[in-house]
Amino acid sequence: TMDLGVRAQECDLATLFAPGEALCMPPYQRSYSWTDREALELFSDLRESAETGTPHFVGAIVLVRTDAGGALEIVDGQQRLTTLTILLAALRDLETDPAHADALHSYIGDPPNKMLGEAARWRLTLNHIDGPFFLENIQQRGATLTLENESGESDSQGRMTGNALAFLKELRGMSDSERRALAEVVCHRCGLVRVTVSDRDQGYKVF
Repeated sequence: TMDLGVRAQECDLATLFAPGEALCMPPYQRSYSWTDREALELFSDLRESAETGTPHFVGAIVLVRTDAGGALEIVDGQQRLTTLTILLAALRDLETDPAHADALHSYIGDPPNKMLGEAARWRLTLNHIDGPFFLENIQQRGATLTLENESGESDSQGRMTGNALAFLKELRGMSDSERRALAEVVCHRCGLVRVTVSDRDQGYKVF
């Protein structure tokens, strides 16, 4: 049989964002474009999943392995993965139990390893325009709680901030146990199909 170099597997977000995984946005991809309407639609679908105990299918995420052992480039799924990371960050920053907060942060990044002299490593790296903003205002621990006066320097940064604030507003109206049930859905009951292709051109032909 001919090997097309396409691998597809069903997985959850916890697997996609497992320790050591690194996903990046290729420089040519458009920036973050989801508005709070789309973000809150996803939120209400996930909340419904938490209440009904059913999984929520988020769709296919198409990745290209550019070099062995390197980061995976996201060909399709960037908007969803960025939005889910914003939601994870908001859940983490409101979590009162340090162990739960650590667990949620582990899907966003690895803390710096002082013993090995390694810097913090992040699961998702956005383009050079939005990456530093995303890191500082969403991915760092506690960052979403100081967003009130942060509008960013681009439309995409403004949308990240707006969506994080919209999530925080919803989450603050929920109990700890409701938030934990939602976090469980985000990490373990979000159905994804992870499609990995061996070259970029192929990635665009998958769809």
